[in-house]
Amino acid sequence: VLSSRGAIVLDRSLYGPQLDLTATVRDLDLNTNPETVEIITVTVSTAGGDLETMVLTETAADTSIFNGMITLEDNAVTTGNGILEISHSETITAVYIDADDGYGGTNVEVTDTARTDCVGPVISGVRVSVVSDWEMTVSWETDEEADTQLFYGEIDPDQTAKVDGLSLHHQLKVNDLNPCTEYVFFVASKDAAGNPVSYTHLRAHETVLDLVCRLL
Repeated sequence: VLSSRGAIVLDRSLYGPQLDLTATVRDLDLNTNPETVEIITVTVSTAGGDLETMVLTETAADTSIFNGMITLEDNAVTTGNGILEISHSETITAVYIDADDGYGGTNVEVTDTARTDCVGPVISGVRVSVVSDWEMTVSWETDEEADTQLFYGEIDPDQTAKVDGLSLHHQLKVNDLNPCTEYVFFVASKDAAGNPVSYTHLRAHETVLDLVCRLL
């Protein structure tokens, strides 16, 4: 519910360097002109020392809701460059100064925090099973919860199969293979923070009776 007590909310609780950070501020007192889309500023900082100013724009005239976005990078800190430089496993803090919280408080610091994850998942135990003339099942594990993707094809891995959601244990079945055909494929898993996909490259050759896989 909108009120004079301001609030700031980050769009995620966990961020990686492949993601953008979006902050939202809700405060009735910021709507000084109901005919105009207004802007405000907030600050966002990291435990590693970066400090940036974000510009938030009202979602429409007379809404009192403001959104803004900043890019994240896993680089050395350069304060004030408009990019939030992060490192692995640190805290991000967004701060909005509420000039009047409606309860007698002035210049009240309102915050929201999130954590960073800059390390991608590690894939292990890639295996192929349930092989027939036209199908195979590929399974693997990751050391953290991640998504499940398989890229495969006869010459290039130009076909994709995936499973929604995050898991430690991954399994995908494809059932559109051609008998006695060599397939190239790789598996991929991306974690909740959107870190770069971790790949395991394989080459597979199918016969009528079996499928023999080996690492490239």
